[in-house]
Amino acid sequence: MTTLTITKVKKPWYAWKGLVISKMKKSIPEYAVAPGLVFKYYSFAEEFRYFGGIYVWRTGQDAANWFNQAWFDRTRKKYGETGIVMRFSIQKIISMANPPASEGDYLAVLSEGTMATESLANRTGDLLQVIDLIDGHNKPFHLSLWENRAAGLAFQKTLATPSEAFEVPILLSVGK
Repeated sequence: MTTLTITKVKKPWYAWKGLVISKMKKSIPEYAVAPGLVFKYYSFAEEFRYFGGIYVWRTGQDAANWFNQAWFDRTRKKYGETGIVMRFSIQKIISMANPPASEGDYLAVLSEGTMATESLANRTGDLLQVIDLIDGHNKPFHLSLWENRAAGLAFQKTLATPSEAFEVPILLSVGK
């Protein structure tokens, strides 16, 4: 089953946003050849306190192979705290538009609960993608990708359920 993972790693206090983005860009060749990776949205969470990514994998095993014990040990050693990996099964992906560029001011919103994905799909302009998800406890979520931060935050304010925003400076599409 296709799997989505979201990672969050505590950003060192001294690492400014531009430095982290340059390190993200340098890691693109490594992720471009990651077995089973379909795409990655490089991300920041919680007002830049965390960096990480939103990944779509062909299978859950591909995700498990990447986020293995060595990954957790490496993040703990390098950043002083174990990285967080949230894992979801993908139920449906609806793409409304292709991102205009691989770098931008994108925003992803992870929201609890179900929503009328099809009604969002009729939206034009700023919504790029919606992914329906189920977590390990069969709880529904959805992830939406917005062309710009303002549109994503405006959408997030309309939600009646808990949600989390992820700033996305880089999109990496690897393959299908």
